[in-house]
Amino acid sequence: MTAEPANNLNQAAERLHSRQVDLILDQLESLPTLPEVATQLLNLTASSSSDAQQVISLIKADQTLTARILSLAARSDSGLRKEARTIGKAVLMLGFETVRSTVMSIKVFEMFGPTDTPVMGLDRREFWKHCVAVACCAELLATHLRLETDPEEAFVCGLLHDIGKLALEQCLPKSYTRIIETCNSQYGNIAEYERQIIGVDHTIAGRRLAQQWRLPSVVENTIWLHHQPVEAIPESVEGRKTVGIIHLADTIVREQRFGYSGNFTFPADSIRLATQLGVNASALASTLDQLPGMIEQRAQTMGMGETTSESLFRSALGNANQELGRINQKFSRRASQAVSQAKGLKLLTAFSAELSASGSLSQLAELIAKTWAQTTGLTTGEHTAVGAYILSRSDNIAILACGGDAKTPPITLIPTRPDLQSIAAPGVGVPAAVAITQFAAKANIPPWIARPTMTHRPLICGGQWVGGLLWPAGEAADGLGAETTEAIAGSMAVAAAMVETRDHGNTMTEQLAQSSQQLYAAQESLTDARTMAAVGEMAAGAAHEINNPLAVIAGRAQLMAESADEADRQTWTTVASQAQRISDIVSELMEFAKPPEPKRRVVDAESLIAAAEQIIRQDPKTADLAVSFDVAADTPNLWVDPEQIACVLAELMTNARAAQDADPQVRIEVQTDPVAGRVLIRVIDHGRGMEPETLEKAFTPFYSDQPAGRNRGMGLPRARRYVQLAGGKIWINSVPSEGATVCVMLPPAEDSAEQPPGEVL
Repeated sequence: MTAEPANNLNQAAERLHSRQVDLILDQLESLPTLPEVATQLLNLTASSSSDAQQVISLIKADQTLTARILSLAARSDSGLRKEARTIGKAVLMLGFETVRSTVMSIKVFEMFGPTDTPVMGLDRREFWKHCVAVACCAELLATHLRLETDPEEAFVCGLLHDIGKLALEQCLPKSYTRIIETCNSQYGNIAEYERQIIGVDHTIAGRRLAQQWRLPSVVENTIWLHHQPVEAIPESVEGRKTVGIIHLADTIVREQRFGYSGNFTFPADSIRLATQLGVNASALASTLDQLPGMIEQRAQTMGMGETTSESLFRSALGNANQELGRINQKFSRRASQAVSQAKGLKLLTAFSAELSASGSLSQLAELIAKTWAQTTGLTTGEHTAVGAYILSRSDNIAILACGGDAKTPPITLIPTRPDLQSIAAPGVGVPAAVAITQFAAKANIPPWIARPTMTHRPLICGGQWVGGLLWPAGEAADGLGAETTEAIAGSMAVAAAMVETRDHGNTMTEQLAQSSQQLYAAQESLTDARTMAAVGEMAAGAAHEINNPLAVIAGRAQLMAESADEADRQTWTTVASQAQRISDIVSELMEFAKPPEPKRRVVDAESLIAAAEQIIRQDPKTADLAVSFDVAADTPNLWVDPEQIACVLAELMTNARAAQDADPQVRIEVQTDPVAGRVLIRVIDHGRGMEPETLEKAFTPFYSDQPAGRNRGMGLPRARRYVQLAGGKIWINSVPSEGATVCVMLPPAEDSAEQPPGEVL
């Protein structure tokens, strides 16, 4: 494949991936919109000139909000608990920012809160613990940073920073369950698995949802960029400091194991991030001390149930134990993999040691089968055969061997298709009989493959199907681990491809030598063609320049003969006849150089022989020739010009008569050539035969071994021209004093795509 088509394919793949991502993000529009009360409250509290009465009226309209705001005011440490008996006093006491963050927390939690039915995917309760913990931590950090970031705004940003995870789970529940399972088993970052599995991560989905809800730019940027360290965020980004605080808060909460986020990686620890933001060690310690109590208070306000400091620590300890268990499992798997890899490496080393630079495909197939038997741990026998095959491009066959069974030598599978490379490789686990019958005749398949219990695995190298492995379907083929088994199979594929390529190269070298010979023959034919073209041009000029004067000479000679006396009449008659002879030579040369276009018809061999015999019977010199013929019963019809090929056969009969003095005979045999699949006509005589020098020049124009004046030497050259025009070839086998056999090979009618329907001549 050239670079340009490859680039086009890559661009098409990128467009397809982009379209898939757009379709996923478009589904976010089907999610519920932010409740009207939260939207109005965000607008009312967006400026310092907000109307307190409007805020109070808005909250009074929602009984749930009324109860939660009064409860939050009652638990505050302001010392005004007795005065916070109305919504108006509670709002004024808590402040617009606190009320806004509380309303946002309650309404978002109501939209995506824990479900009553347990799900296999995201644990909503643990997820919200993480989000509330990040929000509380962010508020505490913002408080320590004084006026640089508003604490309540930091709380809202922290609460919503992972809202994209809920959005993706809501739109693609099955895919997101797979993401969660993969992340938990591989102990990685959930964002990476989101991009791998569905093509987009929760930061992008969360940003789109924030835009749909028309949240403030600071909230949108925090959702989008909260995984980025503050130094990586441009100064022009609105809320850059807030993004850095959320990044630090998320890291602290994950270090403390509060709730579940799906991110088990830590690019930087909290101490380093705090230093970058200007949060000193004492402020960081104070945040950690206050965090559990603040989480407890906010969780109760949101209606998350009983969430105490003690339960938080128990949950964190449980999460830490789970992570420790996963780490232990991971190390156990790695230890097991190391043992499997060591065994696999030993097998590969032995396999490489037995590879031979001059080994055949059969030997390699046996080695691959034996190694695969060792890989699967199977003992080969009558019912547990393990085999391998290699596809050969050069011979268009497959070499099959059974591993470890010396009684079953490699066999050649005869393909049922003309080109093995055009067949798509069958998938892993396909029954062996099904896979093999794609390219091999059923009668050629050994019984141990035909069993329904045998399965198949293709060997692929560089995108090319080079062979395959066969083993009992009930046995696992990855006892050494999937990666190790894949490496062994890959090495086998590479070895098969290399040996097959070497054999293919040798075949190509041999074919190149043959092609050189064919090229030489083609050059000879080209030289003949150019000679014929030159003769044609010469003949055309000669016909124009010679025929006119000859006509004048012949005409005047005839006139002079009519008026001359007896003695001179013979002279003028000779002049006229020789002028005509010259004209005939020019015309014959013209016909040889530029013969008429053949008028092909479907004709049988016997009709051609009969037409040729009719021609020779009209000439007294060949009228006594005895002709016999034998046409094989299965000989197909021919697709030729009947007149031209009849002339060819008549010329060969005439030459056969000239080579015999007494009792002249010629035999014609017609049959189908078993190799070429064409019709072979052999004209046999037992006359004088030809000397080697005569045989070499037999098809040369104007050459004749007969006495001068008897023949112009154009019969065989003209015959070859007619045969070539018919798409065939002609050659002569002759032994001096034993006779000659002229062979004419012509195409059968069924090989032609041009023949029209019609009766056979």
